[in-house]
Amino acid sequence: MASKVWFRKKNSESGYDLRPVNAPRLSGTALRWAPWILQLPGIRQIFVLSTFWNLGLYRFRRFSTHHAPRFQPLAPIPAAAPSAEEAARSVQIFQDFFLNTTRKSVGWVEERDPASPAGEEEPEEPRQFAPETAADFARAYRSGRITPLQVAQRLLDVLQNLEGSAVPLRPLVAWEEEDLLEQARASTQRFAEEKPLGFWDGVPCAIKDEFHLRGFPTQVGCRLFSADPVNLDSEVVRRLRESGALLIGKAHMHELGMGVTGVSTADGVARNPHDPERYPGGSSSGCAVSVSVGLCPLALGADAGGSIRVPSSLCGVVGLKPTWGRVTPQDKVHLGWTVGHVGPLGASVGDVALGYAQIAGPCEQDPWSQLQPPVTLPDPEKPVPDGVRLGLFSDWFSDADPEVLSACSEAVSWLEQQGLSRNSVRLPSLEMLRSALLVTVLSEMAACAEEVGSFWRGAGPDARINLNLSQELSAEDYLRAQRIRQFWLEKMEVLFRKVDVLVTPTTAITAPRIPEDVHLAGESDLPTTTRLMQYVLMPNLTGYPALSVPVGYDSSGMPIGLQLIARPWEEDLLLGLGLRLEEFLQKKQPMRHYRLLSQ
Repeated sequence: MASKVWFRKKNSESGYDLRPVNAPRLSGTALRWAPWILQLPGIRQIFVLSTFWNLGLYRFRRFSTHHAPRFQPLAPIPAAAPSAEEAARSVQIFQDFFLNTTRKSVGWVEERDPASPAGEEEPEEPRQFAPETAADFARAYRSGRITPLQVAQRLLDVLQNLEGSAVPLRPLVAWEEEDLLEQARASTQRFAEEKPLGFWDGVPCAIKDEFHLRGFPTQVGCRLFSADPVNLDSEVVRRLRESGALLIGKAHMHELGMGVTGVSTADGVARNPHDPERYPGGSSSGCAVSVSVGLCPLALGADAGGSIRVPSSLCGVVGLKPTWGRVTPQDKVHLGWTVGHVGPLGASVGDVALGYAQIAGPCEQDPWSQLQPPVTLPDPEKPVPDGVRLGLFSDWFSDADPEVLSACSEAVSWLEQQGLSRNSVRLPSLEMLRSALLVTVLSEMAACAEEVGSFWRGAGPDARINLNLSQELSAEDYLRAQRIRQFWLEKMEVLFRKVDVLVTPTTAITAPRIPEDVHLAGESDLPTTTRLMQYVLMPNLTGYPALSVPVGYDSSGMPIGLQLIARPWEEDLLLGLGLRLEEFLQKKQPMRHYRLLSQ
């Protein structure tokens, strides 16, 4: 810890002020009793004092700014926005390209002649590990090599295998055999009649347990919410269902979304397919596990504080947090009204891009989603425009574990070799941004919990400690956080006049090991949590889009992600850069992985 403090003092001239968080780790019996002990007046005061100090909230309360509060980070529509016709054409071109080509060891190469008989042997296997993509499913269905029903039957075998494992990964918390087979039969019939609903017809997709999925309960990773099945789909789920996607069930999530490791006292601890003794990240833990283990090439996640990007990084998959307002949260459980985002996790950048195009766009019932330009995807023949400028705040970028720093630095250097320029930037007051996001998330999540009843009855110890902490926040704290939001929005606008994409590691560390004592009651580990969230908070507070792409592995074989942040509504630029970065990394197969298109 001494070296960390020395680093920050040494670099104080750059304005880098993000301090490490020091707090005792709680687990097991101590954690189970902690929420009750914290009700004792003297102990509660000591807890609040020490925790607020470690999290920088007293410094936050002294931070002075003249800015008026900004409650929604909705960005204006750019003057040069494409027309609806141009946008639709870009999506169609991308989809056709993704469908008609396949990824080999490096880059895109042409698929075999589509006119050749369907029974002929498939092309040689890639020379490196390549997960099954949505396009692989779409091609297999259209060639007649396999049907959605056969895929669903194989998927059910895999799910039973995972559930019966001595060390279960827990990608899904709920799935129904007959529901899955019914969807698959309908999709198979459509292909038999040569009337598929589109690209996604029959492609497996997992749904995070904070979205409503018809016929399943929505419990948000805890016992706080009703166990009764709902009779509606969230809007984004409806869009996937109407596209024919095979909705395989509800994905595990960190309890109430209040963490980034993947722990739920209600549903157990999710595990990382690259090493089941390690965390997968959260809170969209089951989404990342489902994609990484091979259950589906696409999962629907949500992100209020890195909850898409952290598990994507730790599990070696791709995750996109779109611009705030780009994808509607209509008819889902709200865990962060002004910082929450809906987005896809996928096996490849192409999967994420096409999944994003399917779920994004205006929703009639959601006024905030209506104020956006048309959704575009990058040109797959030339995904990155000339002259793209990368921005790095070197002191922040470097404040990661050595192996993370090495992999991310190599990826940036590779992008420079491809013709992108690197520019140094400064971002002072990062600690205030972290505090503002923390205050906003805790306040909004506590309000959500209060809407459905007393958290004492349903939430686990870690969530109850966080909710206890939220009760100590004031209206003045929340307003100050929104004033800091406006402060940062103005700072980002100035920054992005000089650069086009801000680059950081996605997480400062790779997937932590799962301690033995976690299984009793979970854990509260603020130092680890803040290291996992160190780089992901800015896009949540400001609403800027961010993409996590795998760029390497540590010495234990655990994945490392690089985060790319762009201007509002420029998801196409991020996805284009992601396509290029896929050429950089030689992927490794997770320790636990299944293939649904081949035995």
